[in-house]
Amino acid sequence: MKKTYIYGLICLLICSCTGGFDPTENAFITLKAPINKCEEGSLNSDSNLLNVDFKWQIANGTFTEGEIVLLERLTEEEIRRIPVQDINSLIQQQVSLEPGKWFKWQIEAIPEGYSEPIKSDLKEFYSELIFEDAAPYPVIITELLNTSNNLEFEWEHPQEDPNGNNLKYVVFYTYGESKEGVAIPNLQFRKFEDEFSSSSPQKRINISADEFEPGSTQYLKVQSIVTLSNVEFSSNTYFKFITK
Repeated sequence: MKKTYIYGLICLLICSCTGGFDPTENAFITLKAPINKCEEGSLNSDSNLLNVDFKWQIANGTFTEGEIVLLERLTEEEIRRIPVQDINSLIQQQVSLEPGKWFKWQIEAIPEGYSEPIKSDLKEFYSELIFEDAAPYPVIITELLNTSNNLEFEWEHPQEDPNGNNLKYVVFYTYGESKEGVAIPNLQFRKFEDEFSSSSPQKRINISADEFEPGSTQYLKVQSIVTLSNVEFSSNTYFKFITK
């Protein structure tokens, strides 16, 4: 009888230590919208803010509270938190945002009986500028190559100009010593010699690594420009990278 009791106690301790009974183990949150695109919304004429619908799905868990967490896309610094009144039944909530900006976001929710939240993956999106004479959408930049000899980047426009205007792209990059900790408005950029348009077969640049201090934090900037009635409207996209 004593051996049976000790064996049962050991089994209980093993299960407890390995978290075998943790009800949050299989719980997860899936973000549905907005994700990886320009997000349209309705304009609030009083505040000039864009009303955007956030959508998500929760599975295998019951939660006591939850929040939508908005982050700055480049630095991932927290912008604000929006409480969700009933995270278990509500799968959509409208949030007012400044138009013409990139954001990252995620859902944080606290499982019932626990004090620490679980988090969804991070997703990013652009709040669409909806004024007729607005600047074009920023581009999406991808790092293709990063070696001790050279770096290669390409970009794409997430959506065609609705009026069929031909866009021009001008590329800039920082150089020299590391720019870690330098605010974007204080950065000094060097202009890439070639210019591109929306009709260019390839939107790609190659930069020699000799331009940079090894292991340094640098930035690429792609300026998207459209000309309407002889007036230029532009938007900038910044991409942070670390050299080899």
